[in-house]
Amino acid sequence: KHLVGMFLQVVQTLFDLIISNLDNLDKFKDIEEIEVYGNQIQEKIEDIVVDLNGLKTKARQTLLENLQHFKYIPEEIVGRILSMNGLNAEEWAEVVFQSLLSYKKTKDKNIVLNLLPFYFARVAGFVEETLDMTTEQADKLIDKQLEVFETKKKDFAQRWLS
Repeated sequence: KHLVGMFLQVVQTLFDLIISNLDNLDKFKDIEEIEVYGNQIQEKIEDIVVDLNGLKTKARQTLLENLQHFKYIPEEIVGRILSMNGLNAEEWAEVVFQSLLSYKKTKDKNIVLNLLPFYFARVAGFVEETLDMTTEQADKLIDKQLEVFETKKKDFAQRWLS
């Protein structure tokens, strides 16, 4: 709840940067590994207490408050949140790309604000997916989510041009 302003600022800036640099999108086809310099300190990561039901409830309530504004999001994804489910990486990527396409047309910052219930649902989904994982396993899941975005980027680029 305290990070909403920062979330909105970061996502809106990211959307604006993507829109202004879309002509260069084809130059960024692959993600490259970068060299890490210095010693990587391996510290034990503290356990984080997450109110999973609270996240799902917040996602559902936030969605219900603005339900009329989500015509550009697939109904099945909206339905998952209304049914108190988290989102998986594929659903989250679809929401982000659909939101970006809508933002491109209108530059309406409410589209960015409307990402919040889906973000809460994705965090809830990630928590559910990683409940019994080690930190290393969860990190690998984050890498897989990146691959989902990479795969969906090709479809997104085609929709962007249409």
